[in-house]
Amino acid sequence: FAHHSSLSTINPLAKQKGQGANQALLDAVLLARKLYRTVRIDNKKYQGKSMDIMIPAALAEFEEEMLQRSAVKVKKSADAAKFLHTHVAISEGNVTRGAAAVEDATES
Repeated sequence: FAHHSSLSTINPLAKQKGQGANQALLDAVLLARKLYRTVRIDNKKYQGKSMDIMIPAALAEFEEEMLQRSAVKVKKSADAAKFLHTHVAISEGNVTRGAAAVEDATES
């Protein structure tokens, strides 16, 4: 399926929370279901077309669903990663990040 190069295991979710691995596992199950339905159940949808037509169409549908499903997660992960690289996130002392953010805001 070389022509579906955007389908890959590259994942933009934060690694420190294991989100990428969890999303990859979910994607694998959903992709397997999509392909099974395409070949075994929904073949009437494709009106007897060959696998050369059915499988790429199913992959394109899966990719669109995957992008829609993960867009919010990717955005939140990027926001969290950005925050975790601020001086507030790594402030020293026995203080919560929320308290450090408040203290930072009052100092600025």
